[in-house]
Amino acid sequence: MREEDFPDTRDFAKILVVDDDQINLETICHTLEYYGHNVFPVEDGETALMAVFEFQPDLIILDINMPGMNGLEVCKRLQTEPSTSKIPIIFLTGSKTDINKAFELGGVDYIVKPFNTHEVLARVNVHLRNSLLLNTLADTNAALEKITNSLEEKVKERTRELALSNQKLTEEIAERQKLQSKLEHLAKYDMTSSLLNRISMEEHLDFKLLESQMLEDFTLFYLYMDVDQFKVINDTCGHAAGDQLIRNLSALLKRIANNDEIVARMGGDEFSIIYNSPDIESATRRAVEIRKAINDMHFDWEKEHLFVNVSMGLVELNAEFQDANHIMSVAERLYFESKSQGGGELLIYEQEKETVNNNTRAVRWVPVIQQAIEQNKFSLFGQGIYATQKQQSAKFEVLLRMQSSGSELIQPSQFISIAEQYHLISAIDQKVLEKTCQMMADFPNFKGELALNISGESVYKASFVDQAYDTIQRYDIDASKLCFEINESSALTNLNATRRFIEKLKQLGCKFALDDFGTGTSSYGFLRELDVQYVKIDGSFIHKIGSEKISRMMVESIVAIARENNMSVIAEAVETESMLKVLKEIDVDYAQGFLLHKPEALENLIKMPH
Repeated sequence: MREEDFPDTRDFAKILVVDDDQINLETICHTLEYYGHNVFPVEDGETALMAVFEFQPDLIILDINMPGMNGLEVCKRLQTEPSTSKIPIIFLTGSKTDINKAFELGGVDYIVKPFNTHEVLARVNVHLRNSLLLNTLADTNAALEKITNSLEEKVKERTRELALSNQKLTEEIAERQKLQSKLEHLAKYDMTSSLLNRISMEEHLDFKLLESQMLEDFTLFYLYMDVDQFKVINDTCGHAAGDQLIRNLSALLKRIANNDEIVARMGGDEFSIIYNSPDIESATRRAVEIRKAINDMHFDWEKEHLFVNVSMGLVELNAEFQDANHIMSVAERLYFESKSQGGGELLIYEQEKETVNNNTRAVRWVPVIQQAIEQNKFSLFGQGIYATQKQQSAKFEVLLRMQSSGSELIQPSQFISIAEQYHLISAIDQKVLEKTCQMMADFPNFKGELALNISGESVYKASFVDQAYDTIQRYDIDASKLCFEINESSALTNLNATRRFIEKLKQLGCKFALDDFGTGTSSYGFLRELDVQYVKIDGSFIHKIGSEKISRMMVESIVAIARENNMSVIAEAVETESMLKVLKEIDVDYAQGFLLHKPEALENLIKMPH
């Protein structure tokens, strides 16, 4: 017999063994003592009864058939005494005929002779554990009963306290419910206008788009509008006037909206409406009605009488659109186009016509672009970027031309948008960077700076950033002579990716410019988010800087913000002396345009002394 054959209970017990057979008695006692139990051997029933009260055993092993008082009689007497009735008794028997009687009298188990010492030890351990658990349970119940009595008093006391605080709790719950309703309202509605907010409009658009696609003869239209020259109102009359104008306009839109029309404030001075109309003609008439109501709205602030006008974009919901964001981006593009035309216009998106034209054009150009990439059929030109106070240039923007099958050079306006649409633009960007680095390596004495336009797709791709990093290192050039121009709208679309692009290439010393600045809806707010050295003002502002007050004010504000961020300002598309004169007056750092320099082969510019 091995010790590991039995579980080590660590609960060494007092065990009374009763058997008139000396050999059995010694065998059982020796086995139990070997495993640490305190054993008391007895050879007859009378002595066993006396030993129980003296020895106080935890368990009794009792032979049934003994001379004089047998085991069944001993068990019967022990069960009548409260102090001994809980002691577990395991019977020893040479025949199973007495087993039923033994269990009736209170025995917990039996062992048939001749017995196996393994079996004896196993049964002893089981019933010792059971006895321990029962005793522990009894003690626990007694303790619980005591605790329960104490708790009953505490419960009564606590009940009185709860009754007093219940009313206060009820009031707090009501207040929280009121606050929760308010929060739910704020999540769906704009605070200033009380109209639906942008998130709610997106949800409605997604649902309505699905509804329009499922139901026949159900045509929906999405109208997006933006207040013209709203910034001028804020700047001249103050933000309080701007907020009041938003509230007045919101009240007007709610008043003139039909029951089935959904109106929302999209943010700032932008609003949108979803409405049902049988066809594009009636939808256009409805948009014109809304615009007229806005134009007729009188807004007086202190001594100022202001006229309100809006730029609008109208889109019909159909299967060409994937989701709300797609619809809104198209509508926003339309009202931006309206603003570029002077504002106050309603532009309508003709999806089918535009799709057909774009697809036809793309089918023709895609293989041409792919062949140009494979055969590296690109030429690089450069245009000077001049310091306005010195009119000397050591900076050049790298401009791309694609070589045709003949000697003709194709302007980027003819193929760049197609390259972007079919995801070929990153390959073109890499070719331009490779060629530029090669030229800089060939002419190491070049002291100037070259600015390269990088598409949003390339900026977002981690693989392109790594490739650009490796290319610059491979040519062993002075990376501080490279400036990457990132389009503002691309930068703001994925701000985190733009940051990663800048941080990676800045390790080599590269510089960065935010191109077409001012066209985004949140330009100023995001300017401090990007570590760029230059801000390049969009040409749409420069064209009107001498004739339109708001354009000059925009440029002046950009210069002021850039100064605060330690950034230099570049004005592009400078074509007249009057433009240049104004730029000098408002202290723009650099100017670029046909007035100053017409593009020429980049290689010629790099090898010239500067």
